[in-house]
Amino acid sequence: MEKDETDLICQSCGMTIKNHSDLGVERDGSKSPYYCIYCYMKGEFTEPEITMGEMIEVCAKKSEEIGIMPYRQAKEISLTILPGLKRWKYHSD
Repeated sequence: MEKDETDLICQSCGMTIKNHSDLGVERDGSKSPYYCIYCYMKGEFTEPEITMGEMIEVCAKKSEEIGIMPYRQAKEISLTILPGLKRWKYHSD
């Protein structure tokens, strides 16, 4: 993945994946085309029991912590984006 290619979005947390090194890893060592390194390693989710609601909280808090945007704004965006992502599309919580 080159930096000038269209950015991917992690289909678990919604993080923009700009670098090949940010991609999660499948069991065979290949890069996941869907998930980031924080959500997916060795062919499994790093937090398999996390609910979508918990993921929204984690993402909103992290966004504020690292200075991307305020918690409230990040939570509103996550509430809009996460339900449509591959990991959460057919799950409710």
